[in-house]
Amino acid sequence: MWAKIKPMMARGEKNGNWRGGRSSEYNKVRASLEWAQWRKKVFERDNYTCVLCRIQKGMLHPHHVVPWRISHGLVFEVSNGITLCDSCHMMTHQKERNSQQPALFVVPMRS
Repeated sequence: MWAKIKPMMARGEKNGNWRGGRSSEYNKVRASLEWAQWRKKVFERDNYTCVLCRIQKGMLHPHHVVPWRISHGLVFEVSNGITLCDSCHMMTHQKERNSQQPALFVVPMRS
């Protein structure tokens, strides 16, 4: 059944989710070794703990304090990343969508 539906799906600019070709750059960065290293360093610095709710289990996400759509130069800066659990990450992005501004975080200094 999927084989019959798939060819009819709109692709590229014809798809309703098209955002001007941004996903290819995003996917390249997310697939890079630099991204994997940045992600690991952020998780290690935060002791694999969500900085908002302090949970240590479940799905964790590295989140940019200053979104990379605003500053590409900070994409791999560990100081620009925080660890969030799945629910806090979704809540953060929902707040950002509702306010049209990035959520602000104070990242604690670690020794």
